[in-house]
Amino acid sequence: MKNLIMLIALSLGSFTMYAGTHGKDSKRRAAASLEIYNNSHRSVLVELNGRIISETARGSYRISYLPPGKHQLTLLEVRRGPHRPRVIYKRLLRVRPGHEVSVRISRRGRVRVNVRKSVYCSHCGSYSYGSRNCTARFDDDYDDGYAVAMSPAGFHTLKASMRRATFESARKSIMRQALHRQYISSFQLRELLFLFDFESSRLEMARYAYGRLIDPQNISVIFDAFEYESSIRSFERFLAQR
Repeated sequence: MKNLIMLIALSLGSFTMYAGTHGKDSKRRAAASLEIYNNSHRSVLVELNGRIISETARGSYRISYLPPGKHQLTLLEVRRGPHRPRVIYKRLLRVRPGHEVSVRISRRGRVRVNVRKSVYCSHCGSYSYGSRNCTARFDDDYDDGYAVAMSPAGFHTLKASMRRATFESARKSIMRQALHRQYISSFQLRELLFLFDFESSRLEMARYAYGRLIDPQNISVIFDAFEYESSIRSFERFLAQR
């Protein structure tokens, strides 16, 4: 395990140097991005182009500036004892400029990959798909006439508070209180939904938070947080009734 931790540290260091060197060039070339959502209770090593770049348990990991081109992505499940990590996914990804690769590991350990066009919106501080214009909701509390997504610092604090909560009911209460006077983006909502253990809670809170979204046109991104297709269909029926 010590050797594994050292390997991760060295790989992270080399990847950080790479990102720092090429970050500006990547922006100019409409860099792609990679997001990995681990919805299982397994600890997973993320290996990109032969280098381990992260060990992620439950939650998400993002590479914001991924150079377009071919990238070998390997996911390895970390097992207890002397057993070596087990490969659960290995594939050569062909990433186009301005696209996001979304890799989801389900609760049962199944891997699903989606590729979507991504555009960063400077107004709401999130990424949107299929449009360069962010349609923010009107809010009388703001002088400029637009609701603004929760700040990165505030969102980080909210997630930390929810993670510390022992019970599912407490996480729901914290999220409701935070959204009483604040707005979030669809992408922030997706991250919050991953913090719930039960599918019923995710569906309940997705419905609750929908009215506090600044970019409802991007609502489909939260579908990654659902374990079952029936939940997606249920939420689509909720949207159709609004």
